[in-house]
Amino acid sequence: MLYIEHHQYFGDGSHIARYFSPDLKLKLEKHLSYPALSQHPDIQQYNYLSTQEITVRNASSGLEVVRTDPGQKLTFTIEKAADIIMDAGFDSFIRANWSTLQVHEPMRLRLAVAGNSRLIKVILKTLKSDDSGKIISVQPANWLGRLMIPEITLAYDVDQRLRLYEGPPNRSLVSTDTKSVHIGFRLYQHHKQLDTPLSQWLRE
Repeated sequence: MLYIEHHQYFGDGSHIARYFSPDLKLKLEKHLSYPALSQHPDIQQYNYLSTQEITVRNASSGLEVVRTDPGQKLTFTIEKAADIIMDAGFDSFIRANWSTLQVHEPMRLRLAVAGNSRLIKVILKTLKSDDSGKIISVQPANWLGRLMIPEITLAYDVDQRLRLYEGPPNRSLVSTDTKSVHIGFRLYQHHKQLDTPLSQWLRE
């Protein structure tokens, strides 16, 4: 096991993602809210290993991004085009567009990784859509990108809940030798706060 990923959703639509080491130490925390399009979340991210902090904020000029590393601060703006997916906004984008995601109807999108000004052109395909849910594929649009970045596979149940992720890991948490991870999500008591010991959330 490389790391544990925990997601907590709230009634106001906001979302917290926390990443733990196998010994349950918090490594990275990401707070998301959605004041505009589902694919353009406001983000506050803090890496407890490197002390890097990243914020993304919806503004009239676009998505304002600030990345703060020890001794360095970088600020830039990304346009708020409908085909641009900001980081973890992919999950909310899929749920917001659930009924339009059909097999054999690929979508061309641009992916922004929080803290990085470069946009990655990707193709989203619905591989399966039936009464059990959907399986979604995301991969770079050009062949060179596909050689460098593994395909992402997302499996959702019929209630639009993410149950499986296969693809690149969170790069700030693992070594560069790790090309792909397999993450299976379990569903627990969503109304409980995360101050419940994590070991209890993970019990069989």
